[in-house]
Amino acid sequence: MLNMIDIKLFMYFKKISKLVFVWWLAGSLTQVNAQCDCGRIDQLEKLLRNETSTRKRIDVFNELSAQYFATKQKVDIPKARKYANEALSKARESNYKKGKAAALFNKANVNYDVSRGEGADFNTTVGLYDQARVLYEEIGDKQGLARVYEGLGNFYYANAYLTSSNNTNTRKAVEYLEKAEVIREELLKKSNLSEEQKEYERNKIGTTLSKLSEIYSDGLGEDDKALEFHERANQILGENDDNIQAQIGNIYRKRAEEKNRKQNQTLMIVLIGVALLLVLAVGLVVNIGKTQKKNRLLGEQRAKLARTNKMIEEKNELIEAKNQQMESHNQELAELNKKMNRVNKEVELTNFELNEKNEEIKQTAEALKEQSDALENQKLKLEKAYETITLLSQVGQDLTASLDFEKTLNTLQSRVKEMMPVDGFTVSILDAQSNELHVRFAAEFGERKPTFSMSMDDTHHPAVWCVKNNHQIIINQREDLHSQSFYDTSLHESFNSMMYYPMLHEDKVIGAVSVQSRLIAAYTPYYADIFKTLVLYASIAISNAENYRTLNGALNNLKTTQDQLVEAEKMASLGNLVAGVAHEINTPVGIGVTAASRLDSKTKEFSEVYKSGKMKRTDLEKFLQTNQEGTKIILNNLDRAAKLVQGFKQVAVGQSNEEKQKFNLKVYLEDTLIALQPKLKNKPYTLDVDMDDLTIKSYSGAYSQIVTNLVMNSIIHGFKGREEGKISLSVKANGDRVKMVYSDDGNGIAPEIIDKVFDPFVTTNREGGGTGLGMNILYNIVVQQLKGKVDFKTAVNEGVTFVFDLPMNV
Repeated sequence: MLNMIDIKLFMYFKKISKLVFVWWLAGSLTQVNAQCDCGRIDQLEKLLRNETSTRKRIDVFNELSAQYFATKQKVDIPKARKYANEALSKARESNYKKGKAAALFNKANVNYDVSRGEGADFNTTVGLYDQARVLYEEIGDKQGLARVYEGLGNFYYANAYLTSSNNTNTRKAVEYLEKAEVIREELLKKSNLSEEQKEYERNKIGTTLSKLSEIYSDGLGEDDKALEFHERANQILGENDDNIQAQIGNIYRKRAEEKNRKQNQTLMIVLIGVALLLVLAVGLVVNIGKTQKKNRLLGEQRAKLARTNKMIEEKNELIEAKNQQMESHNQELAELNKKMNRVNKEVELTNFELNEKNEEIKQTAEALKEQSDALENQKLKLEKAYETITLLSQVGQDLTASLDFEKTLNTLQSRVKEMMPVDGFTVSILDAQSNELHVRFAAEFGERKPTFSMSMDDTHHPAVWCVKNNHQIIINQREDLHSQSFYDTSLHESFNSMMYYPMLHEDKVIGAVSVQSRLIAAYTPYYADIFKTLVLYASIAISNAENYRTLNGALNNLKTTQDQLVEAEKMASLGNLVAGVAHEINTPVGIGVTAASRLDSKTKEFSEVYKSGKMKRTDLEKFLQTNQEGTKIILNNLDRAAKLVQGFKQVAVGQSNEEKQKFNLKVYLEDTLIALQPKLKNKPYTLDVDMDDLTIKSYSGAYSQIVTNLVMNSIIHGFKGREEGKISLSVKANGDRVKMVYSDDGNGIAPEIIDKVFDPFVTTNREGGGTGLGMNILYNIVVQQLKGKVDFKTAVNEGVTFVFDLPMNV
């Protein structure tokens, strides 16, 4: 037993001696490195005095900090900290991310003296390392990232000695060093590295592997793992007796061999003990047999038998001692079995967790596949929707491009047939005075049918019911028409599917549009939405055509003005500007019509008095006075309407001309703002304009459309619910380009539509009749027609600013 204790003490002192030897070698190597780097420090100090480039100075500061830290001398640590702070300050000023990351890394190295427990707190140091890591990841510097992980690994391992009762820091050290080794392995695989760079990376990998070997041996007591990393380090660094890492590796190998030798010795002792027990047992059996034989043969030799019994008792005691020793060895073996069982359970648990992870990955893959399929379907739907929206936009332009009733209806019919299955098509207009619904356009299988009228009291006719109840009707098969108490004797007997939709103008029903098909259930919700949009466009176009026809019949003296307005309405881009001017014209025209009506009434009264033969001089004088007053009112208001049109003419002509031309941008935009004055009239809004006197070659109407849309958006959306507002427009030359800035201080753009401002049909005023096409049209004009750019910034209740970058010569 004493010999075994002596052997254990000897092995313990041997292990301590090896650790002291390793510590001495590491210290010697650090001192040599510190002495060898003095020349480089002097060189860097000289370079710093002569360098003027800010970034290069930052790099020199960082390298000086690293060199002073590498000396491991206490007097040099303040210098290292000074240069790291200097580099960090300069890098922040110049926004030099790589220099900032290196400075944070150097500052972390000198921030906390592990051996003395001095400096900033532990978490602050880790925070500095993390800031450096984030910057290196952001700029994609793999070498810098590897250095940060090595620094974190060394720092956590150094702190592990201060918290030796907890292996958490040691495990973190292993985690970060292994990350550093993986990154350097990836860098080494790159073919664009020079041989010198590859050699540097190999040395770094070997050093990291050696450090991991040291941690697994000294920090975690896992010599097998330490030996594994040592072998990998030797593959990188090579077997070299002068290399301190290789020598440390040899020590790890000897530890593992010593451990194996101890296990073999224990096993040998157990085997020898078992053999001795077997020998003693055999001897005991033989002695017992001899004793029994002697008792039978030599009963008289009691004394000798007593001595023999005493000898047997002594041997029994010896056997008992051996049995106790065997029991101790059995307990050790039981402990080993328990450890093995725990390891097996851990392995089983790990396998179970891996199986669960595999199942989760499989489920995730299936979910991703389903999402991918759903996205593909959504993409196809969006593409189809985009094509539909594009066609609908074109249809809207085609319909509103003409004020001729027949042309509008023919265009509507052809467009409807392009977008859905149609065999029959009718358009009915409501005549409120006669309480009749006039079928103004009817066609079946491409052929026109005679027009006819029906009473609005005939509510069993689907078109009449649709108009009277302001509600759509969709019939999927002819039997449904009768089951809903509807009939239409004018329809072809082969029609099965039918769809009726009311036409609205200013919230009033003006008629209905219907389509028919021989197919059963031909009109799905998709076609219903398209039909609804087409009917809305048709309502506007037909209403405009009807208004134009009525106005043309009543006001022949405004023919020139009417022609200009027709040309303006042909352009969808005039939009709200046309509406504003039309509204202003309605006032003097309405007054003129009222005066003309009154004059007509007075003329009829005077005629009756004249025919009766009872006319007096006073009747004639009164009629002449009334006639003069009425004529004056009509002429004054017609002149006012003409002036409004003349003020609008310049802008309208520019927008109707799609040819490039040279024009004065300032003068043209001022005319546009004058034309918009009716929209700003009697409103508490101010307009601030600052424009350079520029002559450019471009599309004049496009600029007017842009400004019109922006001003109308500010009035309708920006200043909604506000008692005052300010609009600013700035137009400046920027080299060979025009920089135009438009802003208002209104409500701003709602957060939920900021990312969709330029998308079609996006509006927050749907209930007010907004289509959501204004900003989409503006974007297309800027990007496609003017070849420019547009951007904006906004915040809720802080207004919106649009910035345009446009070429002077398109």
